[in-house]
Amino acid sequence: MAMFEALIREATDRFGLGTQGAALLNELLALIGNDKTGGLTGFLERFRKADLLDLVASWVGQGGNRDLSALQIEAVLGKDVIARIARKVGLAQTKAASALAFLVPKVVDALTPDGTVPARLPADVRTALGLAPARGNGGDRGG
Repeated sequence: MAMFEALIREATDRFGLGTQGAALLNELLALIGNDKTGGLTGFLERFRKADLLDLVASWVGQGGNRDLSALQIEAVLGKDVIARIARKVGLAQTKAASALAFLVPKVVDALTPDGTVPARLPADVRTALGLAPARGNGGDRGG
């Protein structure tokens, strides 16, 4: 996914992710794009319910993104989810949590360039993740 190549490099350099940087981003995108949990809207709702409304607004809106801490992402997603992702990509849980906390604001910002939350992830991202193509009456907007 070309739109995230620079972000993968930045996260890999910052957190020493080695070859696991792309895999970690893919796991995050799969979590964000999970239609069973509400997709991006459902993902962001978890942060809103944890009283992180200002953070979410900064990621979706114009301007700078407010940082998310490893403790905050563990509280929102759950340590078990972080542990599962860490095991799957071959990283220590603490490193995965820190890298995910770094990635979430930037990924959400990239997925909401016009300040609105799309109903589904862009088609190229869904395809790269092996997710079902968007279905709808007459097709999906954008992509």
